Amino acid sequence: MQLQLPLFPSDTRLFNASFGVFMRDDSFFYLHNGEPIGMHHKDDLSSFRCKMAQFVSVGLCTRTEVCKAFHVKYAYVKRFCKLYADKGEAAFWETDNRQGHAYKVTHGMLIRIQQSIDKGESVLSIAKREGITESNIRYFIKEGDLKKKLLIRQTHLPGQPNGESVITMIL
Repeated sequence: MQLQLPLFPSDTRLFNASFGVFMRDDSFFYLHNGEPIGMHHKDDLSSFRCKMAQFVSVGLCTRTEVCKAFHVKYAYVKRFCKLYADKGEAAFWETDNRQGHAYKVTHGMLIRIQQSIDKGESVLSIAKREGITESNIRYFIKEGDLKKKLLIRQTHLPGQPNGESVITMIL
């Protein structure tokens, strides 16, 4: 039996000596030793992630080779390879269940924080006590979920004629 040399189209971007990719008619085609082994549309990001994870997991290429070929960050490739190893192919087409909220700040915690703000406690001391960052509380204040109380302090100045005083507003 005669050994066949891998023949790749001229516009193929090689990952290594035996594995490459080329694009034709808005689709990416993956070749191993010149034979097509997979394809996906150029806009199908889920398929791209899944294919790359599969190819890395079976040893056709390394994460670093994927990074160099597609100019993506190593952490990005590592993340979808881990997703493939943990959950398989189906994980790439699941809906994203994140709801876009701070998972640590619950409704009950918001009520406690608002009560503390109403008492005049500082945001930093509340954050330390609740185990969250100060920026979390400031975010909820900015969004209107928490109300910062306007405190007015009146300080009488000693030794001033007519009992003059200074009024300070604290937000």
